[in-house]
Amino acid sequence: MGPPSEIGVDDADDPRLAPYRRLTDRALRSGSSGAGEPVAADAPHGRFLAEGHYVLERLIAVGAPVLSVLLTDRRVEAARSYLAGYAGPRYVVSEAMASQVAGFPVHRGVLAVVARPAPLSIAELADGAALLVYLDALTDTENVGAIFRSASALGVDGVIVGPGTADPLYRRCVRVSSGASAVLKWVSDQHGDALARLGASGWRRVGLSPEGPTTLEDLAQRPAQPTVLIVGSEGPGLGEQGRSGCDELVSIPIADGSDSLNVAATAAIALYRLSMRKLE
Repeated sequence: MGPPSEIGVDDADDPRLAPYRRLTDRALRSGSSGAGEPVAADAPHGRFLAEGHYVLERLIAVGAPVLSVLLTDRRVEAARSYLAGYAGPRYVVSEAMASQVAGFPVHRGVLAVVARPAPLSIAELADGAALLVYLDALTDTENVGAIFRSASALGVDGVIVGPGTADPLYRRCVRVSSGASAVLKWVSDQHGDALARLGASGWRRVGLSPEGPTTLEDLAQRPAQPTVLIVGSEGPGLGEQGRSGCDELVSIPIADGSDSLNVAATAAIALYRLSMRKLE
């Protein structure tokens, strides 16, 4: 017999499943519930959907405000160990019902509705930081998630999400980042002035571009200085926001005859090299 918080549900229209019912990322972000009502007081900044055992385990471990969990009956046992200290409701349904309710295949067997954190300010993110990454109009959710995953693994202090960049808490971003985008500190540059403010505070602002006259290795040899690495989208590269906000362009030399590196791979290489002082 499972813990009291495990609640079997056999009706896809059960109102307790409303937060999971065919919600889009946009609806979650805006704060509407599955019933079309405004978000409750337990999530004043909206909600996001987390998917998969590893992601949920990571969120539980850092004390993220998980509002409820939806488990398929075949995955209940696997979740009990990391949910042992979780007191919120766990709804148990069949795999078919989970997919029916969510509106997409729930292959990983677990979903969770999590309250979005209160937004940080640029000043709060930069306080005590040495290395940040700025995402300049990065629209691809998988690239955003992959960069967050690399940034978290390499000890980057935080991420600034520039105008036009995909929301890091979209379901695919959270999944691709293995939960990093829900754990690593980040801030939205809503007014487009983050780079200017960092520059005024003594930060080195470096744009990644194949056109950069300075190589990454040359940059890494300079004396330590708080640095924000600016990366642009696939194809167009850095946009006007990134180019006008950087002090210099830096490139990563690649083999002759090669086209280019994926933006997520480029960011990972650069962040690794720039974070080596922190990792040593």
